[in-house]
Amino acid sequence: MHCVKPTLLAVAAAAVALPTAGAPTESAATNAPLGLRLLSGPPAHPVAGLPWRLAVRVRRGTRPYTGPPPVLRGSGDVSLLARTARTKRPGVFSALVRFPTSGPWTLHVRVDGRTFPLGAFRVDVPITQLIRDPFAIAATAEGSLIIAQRGGPLLRAAPDRTVSVFAPIQDVTSVAVTPDGRVLASDATRVHRLQLDGSEAGAPVAIGVEGVVDGDSSGTVYAAIYENRVLRIDTTGNVSTFAGTGVQGFAGDGGLATLAQLSHPHGVAVGPDGSVYIADSENARIRRVDPSTGVITTFADDVGPPIAITAAPDGSIYTVGIARGTTPAGVWRTTASGSTLVAQGSGNGITLGPDGTIYLNQWEEKRISRIDLRSGLIRTILRGPGS
Repeated sequence: MHCVKPTLLAVAAAAVALPTAGAPTESAATNAPLGLRLLSGPPAHPVAGLPWRLAVRVRRGTRPYTGPPPVLRGSGDVSLLARTARTKRPGVFSALVRFPTSGPWTLHVRVDGRTFPLGAFRVDVPITQLIRDPFAIAATAEGSLIIAQRGGPLLRAAPDRTVSVFAPIQDVTSVAVTPDGRVLASDATRVHRLQLDGSEAGAPVAIGVEGVVDGDSSGTVYAAIYENRVLRIDTTGNVSTFAGTGVQGFAGDGGLATLAQLSHPHGVAVGPDGSVYIADSENARIRRVDPSTGVITTFADDVGPPIAITAAPDGSIYTVGIARGTTPAGVWRTTASGSTLVAQGSGNGITLGPDGTIYLNQWEEKRISRIDLRSGLIRTILRGPGS
């Protein structure tokens, strides 16, 4: 019996049929671990609304991944969802993505059942050059914001966040919108009454000092001044003392407001029933003056020292308080049943939009923000240069 040598064709066939030593089988490649590399992603300082390119390379073991495209998911003020598309490069996927809102965001990419975190990002808004020195804000009935500036003109931010000059008045430190739609603006020595087109509704009223203003439906204006008083300006322009003796201190609850002592009030607000609320700042209280009797009482003494105040249509009072002791800086909502900390953070002006949105002026940061009541976070909606 003699042996038959294998032919060259038979040897070649055997080589194809058997896997080469060390090479992965099809089963091994399918079960190989996924790996993801970020080729390009969010910029170091993302801006809401501006697009950026996400590009990732995905491999399964040593081979390019060929499964369904990865999905980008983000959590912030709203949810972000973007599905990537294949590129000409094997295993590389790309998408054009935008952050829809400002605030803190976390991102991750999910591919074939596995999640790859991309990190946390603080998303900002574009800079608006007109916003140079925002010191106070007020909201109109149609949703615009009137922005007072110490070092620039009065501005109007439309509901779509387009900003324009509202009135050329300079050095304005307080602004308010009255129930009949007039805009009140206070500079270093005068109170201006303006129409909604920015024109003067009459001659400015001289009060001689810087005041923080609000008005009622009858046309009466109230101005809280640092020198421990609240002034009243009637419809003819006559100025009188409404609350406070001018002597710094705390006294007078239960008696006439004109005989009470205040301590550097920083704000005043008129409630829907005509009650006048005073941010009695250094006393760390909200004081209330009854519109029919003129009697002053303490409405709240459990908020941070209030430096800005506004009234809601339901009678709630919102204040911005500074930190003191164990009380944090933040925005407080106060009703007859007590006070609640709505959001922690600094600010120096507050207003409510017609839909109940709380807007916060942040002078040092050169920002206008809103409060997300679901999370308690402060979200920037407008910012100026240098912020």
